[in-house]
Amino acid sequence: ISHLTSHGFYVATKSRSNYPNTGLSLASSLNMEYLPNDFGVDTTHQHNNTLLIEAIEKNRVVNFLKSIGYLYIHLSDDAAGTKKNGEANIVITNRKYLSSFSQYLLSKTILQNIGIGSLDAVHIKRNNILHGFERLEKIPKINKPTFTFAHFVMPHGPQAFDKNGNTPIPGTPESEKYFGEVLYANKKLKHLVDYILANSDTTPIIIIQGDHGHPG
Repeated sequence: ISHLTSHGFYVATKSRSNYPNTGLSLASSLNMEYLPNDFGVDTTHQHNNTLLIEAIEKNRVVNFLKSIGYLYIHLSDDAAGTKKNGEANIVITNRKYLSSFSQYLLSKTILQNIGIGSLDAVHIKRNNILHGFERLEKIPKINKPTFTFAHFVMPHGPQAFDKNGNTPIPGTPESEKYFGEVLYANKKLKHLVDYILANSDTTPIIIIQGDHGHPG
């Protein structure tokens, strides 16, 4: 927080999310309004997220910015509600072959036990996040107005980074792994903010937002 304020950021103190999960929170914030009571979504059990995913994909913020000439760049970290977006001009993703569902199925077979790293959830998360931060550093080089949406599943489990960016040591207590990934996420965000500010010809608008608190 002190790093951000020293760079001119406004920090909303004691702020809380109005919703307990990603689908509800992003559907609200990206459409700049509270979700209506008659939205038709089971907010307790979340049996059907179709309406929420559609509200996130075809949101009011993106529709407005695209209408005035902005290029929409969407970075997916393979989370269910944001892993694809048909409205985006450019989708940044590290997924090349298998879908999440296919990887899940294969992880339940003997293939999981023969050293195939692409089926390991921690390995997948590490690659996705490191790839995403690397690609975000290229955005300032685009010579046109851009709106970039980036969703990182940090420090959501499984924890894939310790405070120094290494894979957590097996047997590390879950609370220690969680806070280690929080510290590493802070480190990556500080570096990214510094890089974007230093390499942007036009001063950018940067919003850093947590969509909900830790459910545990």
